[in-house]
Amino acid sequence: SGLLGRLTRRVTTYGFSDAADVTATDVEEGPMRVAATLKRRARRAADPAKALAPLGPLELGVPGRRNLLHAPAAAAV
Repeated sequence: SGLLGRLTRRVTTYGFSDAADVTATDVEEGPMRVAATLKRRARRAADPAKALAPLGPLELGVPGRRNLLHAPAAAAV
């Protein structure tokens, strides 16, 4: 689709979407915290469905989904 379909290098996507390669799910927001489960999409040929596998829980001492979005980006590299 679009730009991703024309790229010749491996691309790792991240975000809150189930279509992302690295994503945050089960998001829980509190007054001064945000928590989620980080997951990464399988890239192995042994998993043709490319299912999301949990990387583990994450809790940040800052509020808001916008701050949580940095975690999947950092996990992707």
